[in-house]
Amino acid sequence: MPDLPGSYALDIPALARLFRDRTNSYKYLFFLSLLDEVVAPRFDVVRGRVPLQLVVAGMLARAYHPVRTFHLSLGRQDKLAAILAAFEDRHGPLKASLSQEGFDRLRKTFAAATDLEAQPLTRYVPTRLLRPFFRKEDLAGLPDSRVDGALQTLAREQFDDRAPLYRLEDDDLVVHPHWIAYLRANHAVVEEWALWEWLQYLQGHNPSAPALATKVLPVRERAALGAETRYWNDLVASQPTRCLYTDELLRPGAFDLDHYLPWSFVGHDRLWNLVPVSKKANSQKSDQLPPARFLPGLVRLQAAGLAHARERLGAPAFARVTEPFLEDLKLVEPELRLPSGGRLEERLGEAYRGIVLPLWDLARAHGYEQWEGVAVNSAPARGTREPFHA
Repeated sequence: MPDLPGSYALDIPALARLFRDRTNSYKYLFFLSLLDEVVAPRFDVVRGRVPLQLVVAGMLARAYHPVRTFHLSLGRQDKLAAILAAFEDRHGPLKASLSQEGFDRLRKTFAAATDLEAQPLTRYVPTRLLRPFFRKEDLAGLPDSRVDGALQTLAREQFDDRAPLYRLEDDDLVVHPHWIAYLRANHAVVEEWALWEWLQYLQGHNPSAPALATKVLPVRERAALGAETRYWNDLVASQPTRCLYTDELLRPGAFDLDHYLPWSFVGHDRLWNLVPVSKKANSQKSDQLPPARFLPGLVRLQAAGLAHARERLGAPAFARVTEPFLEDLKLVEPELRLPSGGRLEERLGEAYRGIVLPLWDLARAHGYEQWEGVAVNSAPARGTREPFHA
């Protein structure tokens, strides 16, 4: 975990205790959203005011992809997932991209909304986040029902002397000028610290989620699949290759690459999980799980792709292609040089049954829906009718 930079004027240990007592995700997202506002070019450093509505909008924008795209749990007591689901029920799917532009659009959408059910996010968090900046004796003997009011009073009365992170004024947060300077000067380190704490929280509630760290950052660009597309296009151009889901013959340059296990679940573009399919099938499948009956066809396509690459590529290039198969599917190099008929397919099938099927079950447990097949012509690819869950 990164260390927070020191300061002679500020209580940095209090900042470090910010997330010590928590039962849900709100403190992490509240602080990260506040940090976003303070370091934004539009922020007025003289007035130091941040509308609470903008902080809430940032919380929802930061939570959107972990919850709605990656199906992560925020904990049983957390209401953010329900707030986001209710908002999309009323307004339809937001379909925000994983980019800075998409994140900004989400934040603006939530900031402009007049029907957000945001009370759970603002009832306690703005005041309880101030607690580390005051002494225990300042609140000694107070019943829990009076703590929030006492913290607001302390923050106003001791704003200059104690320098809490902010004070509350109507529906705004007034950030202390010393903290403004500190957060803007040390933005990268402070954000890294807060994201690390946020990751630990998510890890505790999603211990089996793969590639969790890649799902925490608020925005990031999807990698292009240029090399992977060329790999499969070479196969499609060299021999008849049919769509895994529709059985239609694919044409070079006129197909899509599908993540057999959804990208939002596995968090990577490894070749063993990519398969050429028709554009219609890829669009309809979207972020769903394919029925298990398609797995034998996937194995056959992967075996054909490896055999073709082995014949066409030199040793260094073939080694780069096969590295994810060796690492992720627990294969050994000689197995990928088995004859291209049944023996290679048989060994790949064993690997996929041992690795991919458990991941399929895990994704189902995380809430991913099972796709029922292409709406018009949902028959599986040739020879793939036998289930692998046997």
